[in-house]
Amino acid sequence: VTAEVLGDISLIQVADDKDLSIERKEAEGEVFITTVDGNINLGKINTTGAVDLRAEGNILDAFADSQATVVNISTTDNVNLEADGDIGEEDNFIDLEINGELTAFAEGNIFINSTVALNVDSVEAESGNITLSVQDSLETGEDLILIEGGEIFSPDGTITLLVGDNIQTDTSSRIIAGDEIAIALDATNLDTGVGTETNLLGTIKGSQVTVNANSDDD
Repeated sequence: VTAEVLGDISLIQVADDKDLSIERKEAEGEVFITTVDGNINLGKINTTGAVDLRAEGNILDAFADSQATVVNISTTDNVNLEADGDIGEEDNFIDLEINGELTAFAEGNIFINSTVALNVDSVEAESGNITLSVQDSLETGEDLILIEGGEIFSPDGTITLLVGDNIQTDTSSRIIAGDEIAIALDATNLDTGVGTETNLLGTIKGSQVTVNANSDDD
């Protein structure tokens, strides 16, 4: 599906057992897409409005871009992702560039990468693992921000946070996993000489919690 409009986009795939492939969508309003029985294969969505994607199957990256990131969703507003299966794959994350807040729910695993600072409202994997990445570069400010009352929740799995610079949490925020939590700050150290400044507030609970920073002063 390819579309370019000045207003909102609302699309529902009603065919049984059929995937919906999105090649490119350009909008200046909200984008709402849902499948009642199948995957969403996500190409590019560029808009200034909120984006809401809901799949009875998986939400997958249509690009094989593990070596050179192609952004799947670019917006100045909020993004909501819901899947009865997985969001992204271990070797092919859903890639975001958003200025709003992220909400995501999957019955399976969640793999999401952001090319800019990521504001998280709620991310929950009901029976899978969560990996959130904020891509590092030569610039600073590639932070993961868990907003007031925000939550990252994996009741039966692991949580992995790979952050280019800093993590900001709130006293009312929660990071809770049934298994291990691993947090890597200044993850790939592309901005050599710039360490991380992080205060982990709120509730952080897992079978084991590991926090690592890179070689710069922190």
